[in-house]
Amino acid sequence: MKEKSLNILLVDNDEQCLQAYTIALEPGNFTCSTENDPEQALLFYKNTFHTQNRIDVIITDLLMPGMSGIELLRRIKSFDETAKVIIVTAFPDSLILKTELTKEIYAIFPKPLHFSSLISILNKIKEEYMRNSNE
Repeated sequence: MKEKSLNILLVDNDEQCLQAYTIALEPGNFTCSTENDPEQALLFYKNTFHTQNRIDVIITDLLMPGMSGIELLRRIKSFDETAKVIIVTAFPDSLILKTELTKEIYAIFPKPLHFSSLISILNKIKEEYMRNSNE
């Protein structure tokens, strides 16, 4: 059976971060789409929700202009309770992370990001998908 490629939506207002994430993740059989605007990311997620290109994981910055990563999480969870959202932040102790949605966050990583830790979590998610598709 062919290994599943995870479809990942990367959301960060910093284009250099998006490029670095893509360069680090794509060799690991992760298909990356990028958005630097959280509103556009939400629209992209909704547009792919019922397609074969459905997003498996969202990796988002916490603090962005217009919408925080927590607000993006809240909006996505309003129509997709199974969404897997990973937050990356330069402010891991931020009070914004201490909300009722904290339990909905799949993982939180501090910046600067250690890609080996992120890839480990993504491989775990990939294994979960493979197990569930075999049941």
